[in-house]
Amino acid sequence: MIPVVGFLIFTNNNRSLRVLGLWLFPVILIPLIWPAYNILSGHFNQWLNGIVHQETRGIHYEGNKVLSNTLNDFFKIDPILFVLGICGLSSP
Repeated sequence: MIPVVGFLIFTNNNRSLRVLGLWLFPVILIPLIWPAYNILSGHFNQWLNGIVHQETRGIHYEGNKVLSNTLNDFFKIDPILFVLGICGLSSP
């Protein structure tokens, strides 16, 4: 999405690199606040372990995530959204 929005900003402002830079500056810097804070506070390893844990949860020993386990977890978390999503798949 960032390249698409950047392209739209660039083309709708007379191809101004200044406007694109003003938009891109906070888009890059705001996500860097969290890791920078954790580096400065000395908790970067815990933060990184949390990120890795979220990325790899539900992955089994073969390295493949089983679809039935994922769907079962999703149903346990939010059954109404799951059922509505299944109903949306069957609509014409």
